[in-house]
Amino acid sequence: MGHGIKVKCRSNTVLRPQELVIIDAIQRLNLGYYFRDEIGDALRKHYERFEAEEGSHDLHNTALCFRLLRQQGYNVSADIFSKFTDENGNFKQELGNDIKGLLSLYEASNLGVPEDHILDCAGDFSRHLLRNFDSIEPYEASIIQNTLTLPCHKSLPIFMAADFLQKFEISMNLLQGCSRESRWMEEIHNLARIDIKKNQMTAQHEIKEICRWWEELPLPKEQKDTRNQPVKWHMWSLACFQDDIYDIYGTIDELTQFTEAVNRWECVDFDNMPDYMITRLKALFDATNEICHKIYMKHGFNPEKYIRKSWAEYCNECLVQAKWIDSGYMPTTEEYMKSAIGAKGSYIGHVHIFFLLGEGFTDKKCKDLLSSHPDISYLTVRILRLWDDLSSSEDEHQKYDGSVMECYMNEHKGSSLETAREYVFAMISDAWSRVNENLLSTSPFSADFKAVVANFARIIPVMYTYNKNHRLLDQEKHMKPLGHN
Repeated sequence: MGHGIKVKCRSNTVLRPQELVIIDAIQRLNLGYYFRDEIGDALRKHYERFEAEEGSHDLHNTALCFRLLRQQGYNVSADIFSKFTDENGNFKQELGNDIKGLLSLYEASNLGVPEDHILDCAGDFSRHLLRNFDSIEPYEASIIQNTLTLPCHKSLPIFMAADFLQKFEISMNLLQGCSRESRWMEEIHNLARIDIKKNQMTAQHEIKEICRWWEELPLPKEQKDTRNQPVKWHMWSLACFQDDIYDIYGTIDELTQFTEAVNRWECVDFDNMPDYMITRLKALFDATNEICHKIYMKHGFNPEKYIRKSWAEYCNECLVQAKWIDSGYMPTTEEYMKSAIGAKGSYIGHVHIFFLLGEGFTDKKCKDLLSSHPDISYLTVRILRLWDDLSSSEDEHQKYDGSVMECYMNEHKGSSLETAREYVFAMISDAWSRVNENLLSTSPFSADFKAVVANFARIIPVMYTYNKNHRLLDQEKHMKPLGHN
């Protein structure tokens, strides 16, 4: 598949800017895994030229090349953008009419690391101008809004590809100055249609399997109803499955007994434990055993003790929060974040991914994963927690379980909810810059592992955008192209 595109990526006759445009289109349409080697070779050559030539003097080409190189793991300097600033360090006002350049600059600004102050300025500059463009076509306004809401680096191509394909020609024209007359555009367009259809079939199969698993669990009907939303939860069903026990059903005594059982990893002493808790314990143990068996068969390593420990840590922190709520205790912001991060099931997902990828297991690596938590794992879970709180993502069935804004306002008497929200947005921005730093730095963990963990942060705005009826509006919108209505 995509033979003509592979030939074009390898060709020495393709103009360098056009090569970058092709790579960007491939990645936006979620086709990167078909062209992994070709993209790697092409960007390696661009990196060598970028450093030697200090990039292009065209804003769009410079920003596009910078973004693609950083996404590939090349730590190119953001100082390349200083050529577009005046003697006071401000971006030149004459750039203000260049929609294509501003869109590329905004996209590039999302790959900043903590010391990249020029990218902070680039983001503010481009965002302000893009929001205030007058006399533009509706399709241009739509593309600008999509870029500001979900920039490439902070979104998942699998959710964005279908929408981008629908607007492929006009998007490529505005973003890259391309026309559909190019043969490579036609080939990419056709390949994307096939790939999206394949992903639809995969998603439909996954949802069908989750629904079957859910229906086979011997739970009371009222408990099935609370999470009978496979589109919403099929990506991390088991964690949500346990989460409801702490958020909705259990008393403190019951939750303490349940948590102790998970720590012991034993189905014993059930005299005072409700039947639904016993059912969920057995489901957790059975699922873990099955996953560990598959990992052992594929990689020759049984990770059971490490996965058990991750579940125990998760349940311990959930119990801490349940006790806070039961006693009416209001934690400090620092206390809340420390516990809330541990009580997020996504970290358990990171542990499973580590073992499923076959990460070159050593005792030190496994212990580092569980005891110190890799920075990129901690940071993506932090982003998840903060987005969760910002979006007020309480189901209609859930009890109030606190938020970082509540803790902040309690510590800073007289501060408003809006001030607290701005504080949280700043924390998310800081966490993202540190995620970027981790993606560019050397680590005992592979680039593949770090990329998958970063995807947890990329899916968060989709998972945690609710409307007033507690429906995941954005997630439902993005899941429709994958074949679920």
